[in-house]
Amino acid sequence: MALRLIRRAHTRSPVRQRDTDLFMDSLRVLWDNNPEGQLVLEMLDATPPLDSMPAFENLLVDTEGNVWVADTRSPYTPTPSWNVFDAEGVWLGGVEGPEGFRVSHIGSNAMVGLWKDELEVEHALVFEIVKP
Repeated sequence: MALRLIRRAHTRSPVRQRDTDLFMDSLRVLWDNNPEGQLVLEMLDATPPLDSMPAFENLLVDTEGNVWVADTRSPYTPTPSWNVFDAEGVWLGGVEGPEGFRVSHIGSNAMVGLWKDELEVEHALVFEIVKP
């Protein structure tokens, strides 16, 4: 089994109070009538927020062995973006996705995922990957 260390320069994004407030508000809506959720909310309220956002929020490997690293998004950045690295760790480039799109599979020439419309109805979508 081969292990790789993949690195890329990254500027840390600070966690703003409004980011924390939006996150907590969304959890309160989800867990409003849930006793266990209320316990989690109490613990989160007592925990100081991070000073910066995580460097990434998801990792996917496509069918060719490339690693797709999803940038962390705040609630104000609904458009997903990825940095793509080959199997040797060489950065191939960045990819922007459509707003609200959640990737579930990446093939050699297409990405598949779910997208919610303005009525919160999920749709399965396939986007072609155009390589230079």
